[in-house]
Amino acid sequence: MNSQGLAHGGLVTLKSRLPWLLAIAAALLWAAPMFSLLAQTAWQTEAGSVGPLTLILGLAVLWHELRALHERYAKGYSLVFGAFMVAGLVIYAFAIAVSFTTLAVTAAWIVLVAALYWLYGWDVLRRLWFPLLYLLLVLPLPYSLTYSAGAWLGTALAKFVCWFLQLAQFEAAYRGNMLYIDQYELSVELACAGLSSTISLVAVSVLYARWMHKDNPIRIAALLIFAFPIAFGANLMRVAMLALAVHWYGTGVLGSFFHPMSGFISFVVALLLSLGVDRLLSLVLGKRA
Repeated sequence: MNSQGLAHGGLVTLKSRLPWLLAIAAALLWAAPMFSLLAQTAWQTEAGSVGPLTLILGLAVLWHELRALHERYAKGYSLVFGAFMVAGLVIYAFAIAVSFTTLAVTAAWIVLVAALYWLYGWDVLRRLWFPLLYLLLVLPLPYSLTYSAGAWLGTALAKFVCWFLQLAQFEAAYRGNMLYIDQYELSVELACAGLSSTISLVAVSVLYARWMHKDNPIRIAALLIFAFPIAFGANLMRVAMLALAVHWYGTGVLGSFFHPMSGFISFVVALLLSLGVDRLLSLVLGKRA
């Protein structure tokens, strides 16, 4: 094929994809106020900091599932599409006007579902249940819930780390989320309580379980159940590491690279433990089979 033929083929491909490219550009422009709200509010918090990653992963899985469609599909009913689309757009406009982030994300999700229904029909929409539900993880959690969960985690971590330090013959005590070692007083704040890493681990575990055990809901549920204690154990290790570092080097270590590095280490450990649990489940269930 000569260069003229290649150029013509590329032009045809570009023309065939142009409507999709314009639709994606329009969708991004429409969703820009929502992303701005998220960036200024939910994504600034500890619990919501994993929101951008969750959104990217969810859209990537949705795109992968759509590209895997090979059979013919029938479009949805225009009346149903119109009703949900109008409702979603009205709710979205109201939410943006009053800066209601959670409602804006919910409305955007409704619009996405309506568009997919109209383009691919109900049968395909049912097959897309996983990425669509996964995208709901982008919804910002209520502040009261994140605060309560963070406070509970901080207190629990301080208690268990204190028990571990006392068992190892260190002078330690705790009160609420306050941890005392030697003459030092440490506060297990929301950033160290592990709420963000717990949400991240659950999100990654959901994707891993879906990818590896697509037709095994028991394995998926088991990995999700184990994700919470694994995340707690990894954060327990992190707080213990920081407490021991303060014991040996003083509170100055908390302002060094070791503090954020400990968070990265604990997350990697949690991922490895999740893979280990999945391997253990394979061995146990395999023997029973």
